[in-house]
Amino acid sequence: MRWLNYLLLLIVITACGAATSPPESQLTTSIGSAESAVINLNIFNRDAQLTNLAPESDLLISADVGDTHTVTYITEQSAQAYIALSDNPNQASTFDWAIQTSPSLPISYVIDVTDGDFRADLTQLNIPRFDIVSINSTLDITFPSSAFQMAVDVSDSTAILAIPALADIQSAQVTTSGGLLTMTVDEGVRFISNLTVTAGGMTLIVPASTGVQIIVERAENSEITLPNRPRTIAEPIIYTTPDFEQSSAQILLNSTLIGAAIRIVQE
Repeated sequence: MRWLNYLLLLIVITACGAATSPPESQLTTSIGSAESAVINLNIFNRDAQLTNLAPESDLLISADVGDTHTVTYITEQSAQAYIALSDNPNQASTFDWAIQTSPSLPISYVIDVTDGDFRADLTQLNIPRFDIVSINSTLDITFPSSAFQMAVDVSDSTAILAIPALADIQSAQVTTSGGLLTMTVDEGVRFISNLTVTAGGMTLIVPASTGVQIIVERAENSEITLPNRPRTIAEPIIYTTPDFEQSSAQILLNSTLIGAAIRIVQE
């Protein structure tokens, strides 16, 4: 009977060890023959961060998701690869995500964030286009010093966008509703953006050498504060910062303002 007791004990120990094994957490896809890629991220009720892999890495993406069974991961390998990462609807979780992508080829991003916190350091990445939609979330995104297109749509969210020197914004669409968006632009950056602010606020912080022109196409119950000027009720006219025409870099905002508060800061 003693040997039977030992056998039962061994079975129990083995079962306990199997039950406590940590889940597989890492998802990876290699670059392979890809020359470019599109990555779609759907982030719900979690913290997530995005940054770059080492330049010498042969991976297109590496994502630590806590438990691979709690996500849906789709990959399509071709000259333009496609990757989609989202929650598994049949097994919800709140594991945080840590995502790294290759800086070696151009990757466009389509990102949805709901009830989450998303932080992205894109400074080393090649991003032809970056689209993000957020609802009831917090965003903190630093863009690269290269050419890219951007579309940002935030609802009931707090967003911080940093645009470094030498960034070349080829097109921009910024929409905010019921939230607060702060965009900081470094020296020498110039761009034209369509801006829609509804029941929320936007602060644009630029160097003293950068001029800003706000072309208000529609304004209702909104206000604008320009440097060294008092806050004023917004009207469908053109507003400019002092010495706009002499500025070394210029930002133009084609704006629709509904219940909005716009503040321009020159530092």
